[in-house]
Amino acid sequence: MGVVRVLPKGQITMPKAVRERLGIEVGDDLLVEVVGEREARIIVLPRPTSLKDLRGLVKPRRPLDDETVRQAIREGRRGLAERWQASRLRQGSPPSDGRGASGG
Repeated sequence: MGVVRVLPKGQITMPKAVRERLGIEVGDDLLVEVVGEREARIIVLPRPTSLKDLRGLVKPRRPLDDETVRQAIREGRRGLAERWQASRLRQGSPPSDGRGASGG
């Protein structure tokens, strides 16, 4: 656990001990969910599989450029976050407004 300060552009620096314990690396995506009045939860989203790992796994009907594949991965990860939010709503947890615990 650690205390962080919000910078003028809304950025925070995650303490090194927290990053190491959670396995957070540069480029990882984190889901921030508002869970109560001035309270938020941060969830580390699964890392995307690299394009190199995916090459040859599926034979497309037409050639796909790298940007098309990257866009499909981004959309899939966005859908994962949305499905996670929907499952939390079904469990009765308050929805996240995506703005952080302070609302701004």
